[in-house]
Amino acid sequence: MIRQPVSSFARALIALVALSAGLISPPLQAAPFERHADNLAREVQAAHRDGKQLAVLFELSDCPSCHELKAEVLSKPGAGAFEQHFRTVSVTIDQQGELTTPRGDKQPRDQWATRLGVFATPALGFFDEKGQLVYRHLGTLHSAEELILLGRYIAEQGFEDAPWTDWRDAHLGEVKAEGHETHDKVRQPGVRPPGAHEHHEQHSQAQHAEHAHNANTNAVAAGLPSTIRSLP
Repeated sequence: MIRQPVSSFARALIALVALSAGLISPPLQAAPFERHADNLAREVQAAHRDGKQLAVLFELSDCPSCHELKAEVLSKPGAGAFEQHFRTVSVTIDQQGELTTPRGDKQPRDQWATRLGVFATPALGFFDEKGQLVYRHLGTLHSAEELILLGRYIAEQGFEDAPWTDWRDAHLGEVKAEGHETHDKVRQPGVRPPGAHEHHEQHSQAQHAEHAHNANTNAVAAGLPSTIRSLP
């Protein structure tokens, strides 16, 4: 019988099963997105040297869903496997001052986020070796397993074939086969950056309208950038 090679994502999922069952102890390491950075061009270069992509977590200082994502997902054992393929940093959008974007120019944080279509937090942005936005995901995730699955979606360019929620649901069986349980729904699906196929653009426009409605009706306290809201 010919044995198929096990992908790194499959190994990560298997490790999560062992961690959740208490069969192995988690290694001591910083949680994904724990580190903040102001020079994202330098982060892109470092990621490229390591054969990775840069993943940026966009957050606000007063964002309950951001805090929940960090406490309930990113800090959990096994979430660190996400960094096998991604160099991770966080950007606090409502923090004063400029940053150096992945493409090397300096911009205020909130203006840069708005230009990328990040109008609600938490959000994740994925950047290639040239600092170009590859994909953005608006909204939270509910488990370390879902985080790993999103990483696989980006690494395998699943967004070329299907929106995140459709792709995720189609691969839930593979995750559950490893003994995992993931939520059947997430609060906000991911959105392709501009330039996607017409079918995906139409889907994205509908999602944008839904996000905008939720963001406007559930805006957090005053003082946040006018075009960026915290998701409930």
